[in-house]
Parts: sequence; C-alpha cells; structure tokens
Amino acid sequence: MHQSAVILIVDDYLLIRTAVRQVLTELGFANIFQADNGKTAQDLMRKQPVDIVIGDWGMPVMSGLDLLHWMRHDARYAQTPFMMLTAEANPASVRSALQAGVNAYMIKPFTVHSFASKFMAMIGTVQDSAAAAAVPAGAAPAPEPKADAAPPVLKPTPVQADVIGLQAPLAERLKRCTVLIVDDVPTNIEVLAGALKD
Repeated sequence: MHQSAVILIVDDYLLIRTAVRQVLTELGFANIFQADNGKTAQDLMRKQPVDIVIGDWGMPVMSGLDLLHWMRHDARYAQTPFMMLTAEANPASVRSALQAGVNAYMIKPFTVHSFASKFMAMIGTVQDSAAAAAVPAGAAPAPEPKADAAPPVLKPTPVQADVIGLQAPLAERLKRCTVLIVDDVPTNIEVLAGALKD
C-alpha cells in the first residue's frame, strides 16, 4: 500500500490520536484523518474514501467493533485494513475482533516501535493477499520488480521506545487533582469551586 493512502484514526482520546498521527507521519504517510468515535468515523467514510482504519474499541456513541462490523458489510470497505488499537486484552475480545474481520490487534499501552512494526506488517500482508487474489488460478504470477526499481512503500521504523497510552486520559487525571483557588472576592471562589465540582 502506497504512502498516499488515506488513513483514518478513530479514538475518543486526543492524546492517542495525536501520538498515532505522529508515528504515521514519521513513516511517511500524509493523508491522515481523525474521528473521536465510530459514528463520526462512519459519517466521514461515507463522504471521504478511506484506505486504512486504526480504531479504538471502547468509544461513546459507536464502538470500534460496531464500526468494523459496518465496514465488513459495506461493499466499499469490506476489504479495507482495520487495526484495532485498544485496552481490551482478554482473549474473548480478541476472538470477537478476529471473527468480525480485524486485520491487526494491538493492546494499549504500546511503544512507537511496536505500533510501527505491526502497522507496516498489516498493510504489507493485506497488499500481498490482494496481489495473490488478483492472479487467476493457473496463471503465471506477475514478474518480480527489477532490482533498480524504487519500492512502492518506504518502511522506515522509528527508533524511539516512547510508550503510548500508558497515562490515564487527561479528563480522568484532572479529576484526581487538588485545586487551590486564590481570589480576594469570596463570590469568585464560590463560583469557581462550584464549576470545578460539576
């Protein structure tokens, strides 16, 4: 799959979307879209053709698994590579995703290197499968590319070992913070304290 491929990252946490986008950019991909839940992704995919989807499992409105089910029943996206990027680590969840037609399954937290390796392996496998399916039975396979031909996809692997998805989402971390309000007007303190409690 070429680096001009359109990639959609679907996750309800901006931190994860930003980190994944950065890794994909380092790998040479530039056409990257983002959605914060499966429904938003579905709406975008109806307007904008997408070549690869990287999606979380648990999201509000519409889960990643529901998005995957929809894709596998839609003629446009039945064969589109889908990488599940999730904290769902139990074997039953993995089996459910595989039965639904996921192409790769990665558990959070993960390192930049492990994500890049799995992502490139996934699109390489999908590309190889599509090429094999395109050769009719009994026909000779396509000739090997010339040694001096440029490869269709560059596969640089980031060397960083940064762990992505280890920290709790920002909203959860903020709820555990201790906040000190300093103001010489008591009413301001009351209003701010009430807003923070909400």
